[in-house]
Amino acid sequence: MYCFLDDLLTRTRPVWARPADPRRRLSDAEVLTTALVAARYFGGNLVLGRHYMQQHWGMKWLDKSGFTRHLHRLSDTLLGLFTTLLSALRTAVLPQRPDPAPAAPPFYTVAFFEAYFSNFIEGTDFQVDEARRMVETGQLVGGRHADSHDVLSTYRLCSNVAEMRVVPQSAEDLLAILQRRHTQLLHARPDKRPGQWKEHANQAGLTSFVEPGLMRGTLHEGFKLYRSLSEPLARALFMVFMVSEVHPFDDGNGRLARLMMNAELVSASQCRIIVTTHAREGYLDALRRLSRQGEPGRYLRMLSGTQQFVAELQPTSYESVKGQLEKQGAFTEISSQLRW
Repeated sequence: MYCFLDDLLTRTRPVWARPADPRRRLSDAEVLTTALVAARYFGGNLVLGRHYMQQHWGMKWLDKSGFTRHLHRLSDTLLGLFTTLLSALRTAVLPQRPDPAPAAPPFYTVAFFEAYFSNFIEGTDFQVDEARRMVETGQLVGGRHADSHDVLSTYRLCSNVAEMRVVPQSAEDLLAILQRRHTQLLHARPDKRPGQWKEHANQAGLTSFVEPGLMRGTLHEGFKLYRSLSEPLARALFMVFMVSEVHPFDDGNGRLARLMMNAELVSASQCRIIVTTHAREGYLDALRRLSRQGEPGRYLRMLSGTQQFVAELQPTSYESVKGQLEKQGAFTEISSQLRW
């Protein structure tokens, strides 16, 4: 495990500590306590203090330049995928689709369906009317406290006009936004460590995501590519793939990625992308094709087509949108009629 420490003795620069023996896992508290003991015992002698920590814990210390190099290590494989997607987005003809619900109350109606479907495709399956009552009253469904909070937390974020207009201005800003939104999304699931970066590599099916030590550098490099795009839809499609592939947290990455995607669109007064239940398999298949085969065509067609589907809705009321979605089969598990 990598641990960040303030230089307790000189307070002039950060230092980087790493167990030399990978079998020995240290908590932040262990490292910090040891540093304090070393500093006190050796009367502020930096050389002796560091020597003690290396001998006692098997740590090695890097100077600031070494710290920076380790901090920005990245996944070359994923950077290659990012570059492939970037090239496809730059050459694609991506239409402008104005937001059909820029103001209340339609804004909140569309936000509800975004929250509902984003949770449903992750396995949080409520009946749509049940979820609507929960959002309107704030009352949790009996026996499903955490699931109820998942829907409510997602809705509170994607229905917050100010929040949905926030997009990152720097790589560090991106990291801060991800942590803040993840904290709010999973605040009712402390076991999922809301807002805390993953400490172990995660996996979904046959897809392995970025190692924790490569995550920060990969997001930094990905942000540079994202900033080179100008079209809102292009930025949205890049953002959702980047967050999905890095998978920076233990859980909730899919919902967070789609939230980041739609913030890009709402902030530019463009129509949201809502992956309905009947589009779920197409969405996941498009992600897999890009992730495993480096083929972005279906990914672009699928998400652009999904945005078009939402843009054609008439969001006059909850009941109206629900009826339109039912007519299109959007609540069914799969639709053989969908072609991307």
